[in-house]
Amino acid sequence: MELVLHRVLYAPAISCTLILVAALDEEGYYMQIGVGHLKLTSLQGKCIGHISWTQGCLYKVVHMSESTNTMESMLLMELHQHLGHIAPSSAHKLVQSHSILGIELDTDSQETDCDVCIYTHATRLPVPTVQISPPAQHFGDEIHTDVWGPSTIATHQGHRYFATFTDNMMWYTIMYPLCTKDEALEAYKSSEAWAITQGHYTMVKVLRSDHGGKYLNGTFDQHLKKAGTVRKLTMHNTPQLNGVREHLNRTLLKRIHALTHASGLPKSLWGKALRHAAWLKNRTVMRALDSKTPFEALYSQPPNLSTLQIWGSQVHLLDKHQKRRCRAKCLFQDISAT
Repeated sequence: MELVLHRVLYAPAISCTLILVAALDEEGYYMQIGVGHLKLTSLQGKCIGHISWTQGCLYKVVHMSESTNTMESMLLMELHQHLGHIAPSSAHKLVQSHSILGIELDTDSQETDCDVCIYTHATRLPVPTVQISPPAQHFGDEIHTDVWGPSTIATHQGHRYFATFTDNMMWYTIMYPLCTKDEALEAYKSSEAWAITQGHYTMVKVLRSDHGGKYLNGTFDQHLKKAGTVRKLTMHNTPQLNGVREHLNRTLLKRIHALTHASGLPKSLWGKALRHAAWLKNRTVMRALDSKTPFEALYSQPPNLSTLQIWGSQVHLLDKHQKRRCRAKCLFQDISAT
């Protein structure tokens, strides 16, 4: 059903259409509101449709033909900021290769400088890539894990460490914040349970880590033995042999630094920035996946980033009890623990 409205404002930069109830009333349509629905009736008394009420206090109409084609137009450097300050060339490649959905680039601007990246830039020697085992053929054949920390600043929840688990085929990473290194086993069990419950694999065949004490203990050994998982360790004092985790740690820490600096938020929120950085990492193309994202490799469809926000940008929250709007910061997307 098509509705013709007059005296409307055309705003192509807005990705949704907002219509005031008063505008519908002015055109002669009838509305009946109750029980979380809005019933819209035409001039001839014909029911046009029932519109459900959302948690955002809006009555939202979902068009199936448009829901998968919603596009957000932005400049390259804006996308660079939305994606946690990854290289602009990588951000451009994400859109051009259709590795992500919901974003189209505005090519009017040629700006390529970012003050945040200049501030957080650090020169490091590259870690050599050494393939010491055959590549994995299935999700769960080999999982790389590491525990980073301690951080000089604890989060509000008391976290000073984080554990990462990266599959060697899909390169999909799961991250868990930790208060102490002793929580590494529980984090591994959680990642294992998530992957099995979601049907990604039935068991972990190989777990690769360093010689850290958080992995080499009797409880961890018993769990791996019971599950039939083979443990593989890197050589002493040669972290470069576990290049997956070394590169991942540098990537996450660099993005955390960029996100906290750009937002001006307290460094104690590095745990929230870490969660967002890991979320972005899974939605960034990788050369090992033939320019696909780990998300697409795992779920067989490109991620839709049309609603992606800049971490730390100002948002407004509605306090339903006080009936007033409050200011807050957008710290991460509406995502799951993965």
